[in-house]
Amino acid sequence: SGTANISQFKFEAKRNGVEIEVASRKLTNIDLFAANPSSAGVTIDTGTYREIEIRALFQKSADTTAIPLQLKGSFTTSGGAVIPIEFDLNDNATIKSEVEDVHVTSTTDFAALIHVHLRKLEANVTAADLEAAKLTNGVLVISNTSNTTIYNKILNNFTNCGEAEFHGHHHDGSDDNSGRGNDDNGNDGSGHN
Repeated sequence: SGTANISQFKFEAKRNGVEIEVASRKLTNIDLFAANPSSAGVTIDTGTYREIEIRALFQKSADTTAIPLQLKGSFTTSGGAVIPIEFDLNDNATIKSEVEDVHVTSTTDFAALIHVHLRKLEANVTAADLEAAKLTNGVLVISNTSNTTIYNKILNNFTNCGEAEFHGHHHDGSDDNSGRGNDDNGNDGSGHN
């Protein structure tokens, strides 16, 4: 399971050679695994946008009940024991993704999705690291105050764990795939790698 409290989404791009930035409002208590997760709406002018960066910004919170990101799951040790695991991000962090070109028309609504690749997020964290971690009431908690070596490895992976995807939807009900750009993993946006 996962819950996010995102301080801001930013859309940065060039249109006609001019850099623009559009930011959304704060989104709280987002269920990251919901079939229809929460979204933020912004309006941008028509035209072709290039060198697009989409960012989700997390901001450290004094309110420990509303930390920026919490992920929960389980870890199976080499001995077969299943241990609950919890990652609590309470620091400033940014997930960003890049897309090459998107053409926006007055008859198309776009949805920009940021996918968080958990395998990229946990890069350089080994099974041995997890097996050696300290448990808190039977839970392997990874936070800025518990198992901090693992926490810092994950925190260092934040910037590069995202992937953006654009979907266009005409007001007349037909899909527009021309608005899908290349993501930062070499995908052409058409469903082909």
